[in-house]
Amino acid sequence: MTTELLIANKAGGKIWEVSNCTQSAQWTTNRTGSPGTFRFTLNKAGDIGFVEGDIVRFSVDGQLQFYGWVFTKRKDRWGVIEVTCYDRLRYLKANASYAFYAQKAGDIIRQIAEDFQLTTGNLADTGYAVPSLIEEDQTCLDIIEGALQQTLLNTGDIYVFYDDGTGLALRKPEDMISNVMIGEKSLLTDYTYKTDIDEQTYNSVKLTRPNEETGRADVVIVQHSGNIAQWGPLQLKQTVDGDVNDAQMKAQNRPPAWRIRVPEECVACHDGVYGEVSQNLQRECGDFILRRSDGVYAYQLAVVCDDALGGITQVVRGRDLLSSTPRQIWLCRMLGFEPPEYYHVPLLIALDGRRLSKRERDLDLSRLRERFRPEALIGRLAFLSGLIPLQEPISAAELAREFAWEKLSRKDIPIPPDF
Repeated sequence: MTTELLIANKAGGKIWEVSNCTQSAQWTTNRTGSPGTFRFTLNKAGDIGFVEGDIVRFSVDGQLQFYGWVFTKRKDRWGVIEVTCYDRLRYLKANASYAFYAQKAGDIIRQIAEDFQLTTGNLADTGYAVPSLIEEDQTCLDIIEGALQQTLLNTGDIYVFYDDGTGLALRKPEDMISNVMIGEKSLLTDYTYKTDIDEQTYNSVKLTRPNEETGRADVVIVQHSGNIAQWGPLQLKQTVDGDVNDAQMKAQNRPPAWRIRVPEECVACHDGVYGEVSQNLQRECGDFILRRSDGVYAYQLAVVCDDALGGITQVVRGRDLLSSTPRQIWLCRMLGFEPPEYYHVPLLIALDGRRLSKRERDLDLSRLRERFRPEALIGRLAFLSGLIPLQEPISAAELAREFAWEKLSRKDIPIPPDF
């Protein structure tokens, strides 16, 4: 395992890699309501000098885990510095007033992010437009959580709002599985495992809606009787907007999603770029969804069937999908398909480690056409990828003759500023 801890000084433009002089580091995230926190303690060495507001980036094996800003520093007489950093969600603790009508949670997040000059990452389409959300002098975090709460009540789907390192992100928990482990297995000498039904756990949901015609509230109750028998009644009562119709109130009683039960076994496969990949399905993936509650088949099953029925024998795709490969190969075997060969290629990223974004106009095709001839652009990309030894123009046909998978870099490729 290789860790990288970078501190970037905005004023001077210097960047320090400080993992070798760091005594300890702690990264904390919460599912709702709080920014991600990264705390570390380092020994003052060399010309290291940074202030509040400077950027901190933490990566494991080349994969970005935390991207944030210095908020507090404590330094003792011996040069030991304790640093606390927060991600983008920290800036959403500011109070604001908003009125949203018929907008999805992702659209609400985009608007607030734009107002606060914050970048956004992967924002899932929840498929549900909140009829109205009017908030006065509330924190932006609370406003966004209000939108997610309404989404949960009307769709039954949980979404996690967090900072994925590239920007504000919104995803379902089952789509956030990562194969990154911080620390070596040999260092795990003790742990505490907690389960509870005390926080954000309900088996009875009571929704009330004002009815101006009758003067009384319309009520819809959804319960899980078997769960109540085990835990006792744990009720959540919410008042919904008068514009919400009966169908939306009853949406909690929708059919469940379909999951496939996976065994306690390791699935190994060979990737044409990254070599041997192994994954314990039960421990690292868990029982994953095949069909969502709305009847739409999930990505993992859809892509396996699509590739097999389309006669696909080789799949070339981005490194961010490498962790999905073992479960897709397992699904192929379960369905009697022959798995294709997989080649996962590194991602093009910005200099600060975030993914390239249309919103940020990181790579504008019209600008590239103005600045580079096709051969020059192919040559630059091929050189950055490790496919050719010198940065010089080359045609696609010439590159195909020179191409070899073993030449390709395994690390994500930062795009130089002169692009």
